[in-house]
Amino acid sequence: MPPEFRFEPYTTFYKPHNAYWLARASQLAYLRKADSPAPDGDIILRELKQWHPGFSEVITFNNKSTQAFVAKNDGGGLIGSPGFVIIAFRGTDEAIDWADNLRLSSIDFPAGRDLTPLGKIHSGFYKAFLDVWDNKGPEDQFTMKEVLEREDYKRKPFWVTGHSLGGALATVCSCQFAYDDTPFYGTYTYGQPRACKRNLKRHFDAEAKGRYFRFQNNNDVVSRVPQRLAGYSHVGTFVYINHEQGLTSDLGAWYQFTDRFEGLKEFLAQRAAGGIFRDHDIVEYIEALEISINQKPDGM
Repeated sequence: MPPEFRFEPYTTFYKPHNAYWLARASQLAYLRKADSPAPDGDIILRELKQWHPGFSEVITFNNKSTQAFVAKNDGGGLIGSPGFVIIAFRGTDEAIDWADNLRLSSIDFPAGRDLTPLGKIHSGFYKAFLDVWDNKGPEDQFTMKEVLEREDYKRKPFWVTGHSLGGALATVCSCQFAYDDTPFYGTYTYGQPRACKRNLKRHFDAEAKGRYFRFQNNNDVVSRVPQRLAGYSHVGTFVYINHEQGLTSDLGAWYQFTDRFEGLKEFLAQRAAGGIFRDHDIVEYIEALEISINQKPDGM
């Protein structure tokens, strides 16, 4: 049985329940229609209503290799809350996505003739985000930006999440919110690749580091690309899941090295069994967060 649904929409601090349920939301982004890569909004809404009856609407987006959904919760029993909005991006699902992941080229953020850029961002991730942010796929009724500007959405706290490639897109979305002065209360990502160059990281962390939490599960290799040597950096507050599924944010280099060594021994055993990406699986993140659902990571 999953834990009872609890969510604190009006906080920018780390909350274990928020971390768990946003990981579950990022998992829902993988649910697709039978005849299309589009997220299945009906199934997603049905699942969300099982979590909490306040969920009233799911709007999905599917353009090129980018899929996402926005879910609206109207409160319905959450004490003192008019509800909240979850913005979830789908993670790496097909080979075409990895072609975007491994491109090392960067582009000004934000891009535009009349805009002053804050730094550089991964061009593939930025393009993939814009495919749903201000563009529509053939089956989409709205862009994501149009939905979030509606009165019944923009008055609620925004929460952003994603796993793998979806975490990188959640990063770009959060950068967009920070640049536009759009209030968002938190971003939680799981096993994401690096998305920002160091100059943009400095701007973003000055604005939003305290409400952005990035989880890495032990030897999750996706968290290590694109390489630092190419100038890319992670943003936000780092939360590490060790090989025993414990959480820590007070991570010295020696601790991380020794723990990864222990995890590497398990990794090599998994590789022999054909399971080299187990640490990247969103299920592994969810299991660790459920174990720690009543406590903060060590050092936080």
